[in-house]
Amino acid sequence: MSDRELALDAVGEMPETVSLREIADELQIMAVLRERLEKNPHGRGVAAEELLRQVSS
Repeated sequence: MSDRELALDAVGEMPETVSLREIADELQIMAVLRERLEKNPHGRGVAAEELLRQVSS
C-alpha cells in the first residue's frame, strides 16, 4: 500500500470532528513508524522509548 493510500485510509477512519492538528499528528506518527520499519524490517533493535522520542520531536 502506498503512503498516499495509507494516509487517505487513516483520515477516512477518523471522526468528522477531528482537527487538522490531530490529523497531522497521526500522519506524523505513521510516517515515523513506516520509516523505522523500512530501516529495520524485522522490528529488532528499536526501543519503545526511542520511538516515542522520535515521534514527539
